Amino acid sequence: MKYGVLICKKDTKGPILCKRLKIAKTVGNKGLLEFLITTWDTKADQYKLKDLLSVLHIAKSSYCYNAAVLRAPDKYADVRRRVTDLFYSVSKRYGYRRIHVLLKRENITVSEKVVRRIMQEENLVVPFVKMKKYSSYVGEVTPAVENLVKRDFHADKPNELWLTDITEFHIPAGKIYRGC
Repeated sequence: MKYGVLICKKDTKGPILCKRLKIAKTVGNKGLLEFLITTWDTKADQYKLKDLLSVLHIAKSSYCYNAAVLRAPDKYADVRRRVTDLFYSVSKRYGYRRIHVLLKRENITVSEKVVRRIMQEENLVVPFVKMKKYSSYVGEVTPAVENLVKRDFHADKPNELWLTDITEFHIPAGKIYRGC
């Protein structure tokens, strides 16, 4: 997971200087705390927790609470497995509402919001293919006639040059054509 950059280096006098670069803006406080907890868990011998918390402006109680939440077991683990199984058993065609109905039929009681959140966390997305608008046009059936007039609409005698224009209108009853 990308959380941004946390630069930490030892100062010549001893304390650790840390800079928060775009972490809070990109992932918010929850992501920042998650990043801090994983950093502290892996590199506890290098950095003092007190220094990290003071530089990042986070209270120790917030850190302890979020560390406990992250380390707690998933309370929806069995529901998460069942949602994933149901999603793939219906060939990725059901969204969270229909998955919720299937869970209800199995007497598993959770809200639609929980099902939606689980599907989002597990990246269970229904593949959607946008239907194209119907068009009966398949190209020119006959070759185009040669342009004999070449935009010279002057005729020396009557009945020497005949031109027409056909307009197609769509109405609720179907198509109509008007010739001029």
